Amino acid sequence: MTIQILLIADETLQRTAQVLQLMSQSNIRVSIVSEPRDYANFDQRLPFDCIVYAKSFASLTHWLTSTHPQLPYFTAPILWVTQIAHPAPRRKTRCQSLIQWQSLPCSKLTMYARLHKIISDWKHKFEYTHLAYDRMTLHFHSRSLSYRRQHAVLTTSEFDLLAYLFVHCNAPVSMSDITSAIREDSLNQKTSIRVLICRLRKKLSRTFGEKLIKTSRGRSYCLHLTSSHDNGHLLSQP
Repeated sequence: MTIQILLIADETLQRTAQVLQLMSQSNIRVSIVSEPRDYANFDQRLPFDCIVYAKSFASLTHWLTSTHPQLPYFTAPILWVTQIAHPAPRRKTRCQSLIQWQSLPCSKLTMYARLHKIISDWKHKFEYTHLAYDRMTLHFHSRSLSYRRQHAVLTTSEFDLLAYLFVHCNAPVSMSDITSAIREDSLNQKTSIRVLICRLRKKLSRTFGEKLIKTSRGRSYCLHLTSSHDNGHLLSQP
């Protein structure tokens, strides 16, 4: 079976070159575009099996939030490739999300296994508009958060940060990882990121009455959510 991949290239083409090398197999066919909006030019009757996104995480969340909710854009899962070394979650969870990630470099076998798992888990062929974990929901189009029947509207920067923490729910991520993911130019950005994290923590605590973003001596941060069900998992839902 041939796997159809749409690769959205990064500006420097560094990650793009790595991905192309990893996908140089006879049963993988890759189409490349330079801008996310170019995805709309492809024939939606012949959908891709997976969208591989090589740009920054901030660019990815901007694409998700700016896409018109009535257009059938996301008929395939999105694999964000990054050079950030992500930590492993503290406990294994069943993760079937619109946004998946793979850190580079990795082996061809790892990339192929990752693609196969993501594609096989993708059950619903329609656009996904939010991430959900138990009672918390992050909405792409309204840039807002719902939790315990309460609602908070987020700024663009707050949304980018929370989306990144949401993808790595219950797993600590370092300040360097956060800065590199949501600010492509990470030089001299850590101070502004610390201010952003502090502001978002206070907003969530004030709105929902809980400290949802945990910190470890200011070195790592995590969106801490405990599912009320044994099989709680991070899902993208329509």
